[in-house]
Amino acid sequence: MAVYTKRSYPPERVEGWQFIWKDLGLEALGVTFARFRPHEGARFTHAHERQEEVYYVLEGEPAIQIDGERVSLKRGDIVRVSASAHRAVGNPSERDACLLMFGGMPHGTPPKEGRPSRIGDGIRYEDDTVVW
Repeated sequence: MAVYTKRSYPPERVEGWQFIWKDLGLEALGVTFARFRPHEGARFTHAHERQEEVYYVLEGEPAIQIDGERVSLKRGDIVRVSASAHRAVGNPSERDACLLMFGGMPHGTPPKEGRPSRIGDGIRYEDDTVVW
């Protein structure tokens, strides 16, 4: 495998959720771009066993719901969320929003059996719905 991977993802070309960890060959870090149209976003919360996440706003005014609290965001904001927090990200505004999201595991975390990488430790809470 090469010692680095280079790709181009101009924010204006991001559509929906783009999970790019496979494209980059990542094993211990998740990277996702997301573009949300007005009032779009995750419809339920999720947490993780060990993975913390970082959300960086590239454009627009999205929000993240963390343990029931709605946190408004704007371009340039960055938010770290602990693994155990129930979170969902979306766009309550009237114009598009684009984010870059990262998730990482503590050093030395082994891959989970049946998962493609170390980053697959998500816990879905489909009964904890979110409306944007």
